Amino acid sequence: MTTSDLGRQPSEPTGNMAKPQIGHPVGGHPVGDSFFDRPFPRPALYAAGALIGFSILFAGIAAQTGLGKEEVVVESEIVRSQTLTFADREDGAVIVATADGDILKVVQGDASGFIRGVLRSLARARAAQGHGPEKPFTLTLWADGHLALDDHATGQRTYLNGFGPTNYQAFQSLIIPGEAKK
Repeated sequence: MTTSDLGRQPSEPTGNMAKPQIGHPVGGHPVGDSFFDRPFPRPALYAAGALIGFSILFAGIAAQTGLGKEEVVVESEIVRSQTLTFADREDGAVIVATADGDILKVVQGDASGFIRGVLRSLARARAAQGHGPEKPFTLTLWADGHLALDDHATGQRTYLNGFGPTNYQAFQSLIIPGEAKK
């Protein structure tokens, strides 16, 4: 170190330090690199902006007009309707009872898993709206074969036809004892 270096701060370069090479900026990428020399392609930016804009536009149109929304319209007569309560048993079975408290059926095995899943979903909706398990559900079978579970506490209706024939039969057997065919 020379006497002229004594007054410098440690961060200041001395005459002995290597200077940055021309063509290598501070970031470490060579200036002549083809990726860093070219701007981002404007057509790609325009296409991305158009895609985002059309997506928002079509989502708004669909929300306002109901485009793409499927609704099940049941216009047939009710064949049978049953007001039911459900309770879990420690062994995993589901106890199905009438609104009067008479045990209609004890569902075990695979069928209890689907029934439990539907009821868990409805119980979450009840809890979110501040309702408890006191109110019963109504299971309804229409002449055209539609089967629905109504939760009068929340106003939610779950159509059970779309879950496949095995799951449909799990609930159908509750409304038509002894019959498990669609």
